[in-house]
Amino acid sequence: MSDKNRKSLLKQWTLTPSEELRLHILETKKYWLEKVKAQEKAKSETKKEEKLLPIEWKMLKKITLYPWQKEAVDAWFKDKRGTIKVVTGAGKTILTLAIIEKLQRIEKDLRVAIIVPTIVLLNQWYEEIKEKSNLPKEAIGLLGAGHEDSFTEDQKRILICVLNSAASKLPKVVEEKLSNKLLLVVDECHRSGAPKMQQIFKVKRKYDLGLSATPEREDDEEEDEDIDGL
Repeated sequence: MSDKNRKSLLKQWTLTPSEELRLHILETKKYWLEKVKAQEKAKSETKKEEKLLPIEWKMLKKITLYPWQKEAVDAWFKDKRGTIKVVTGAGKTILTLAIIEKLQRIEKDLRVAIIVPTIVLLNQWYEEIKEKSNLPKEAIGLLGAGHEDSFTEDQKRILICVLNSAASKLPKVVEEKLSNKLLLVVDECHRSGAPKMQQIFKVKRKYDLGLSATPEREDDEEEDEDIDGL
């Protein structure tokens, strides 16, 4: 190529100041559009990962059990059934979550039904599990207090139930195919002795755990005002 032709070609590709400014603006716009798309994609993938059910449940983030709690967990695992007396405020929720975490290592496809006597406790258990575990909120269901969740949904692994609703609905919720992987937890189990609550104990399950500061049955105990209606 002659020098004359080379100079002619270079002249053709030389941009005016106005064209260079426009090109810079377009390149800048393209850069930020690609960056925003990358951020949205990363955010979407993160949300998707958060919704996925973890293979191994971590129910107690950064929490160390007291010696007596470890002993109680070990004692329960001898038969994987029984009632544990826990003084009010001593950490029965933590104790239960420790049992669930250890049991899920054995029973990989574990289901857990937690029975509570009041709506207040329903909300407390939900917040505790959501805060302390690595389970996505989609894995935690509610039955009672206007909620109608079920184990039949793909993600639901833990179902927190108000006592009255559990008595009438839980036996139907737990299908035959789930009974061989179900842990039934009854909080304040002394309240469950009344005849109308015996339906709870018709639920087929493989494991059960009772929690109470007063294990002795209290049939004459008055119901709390916020106990859920059917």
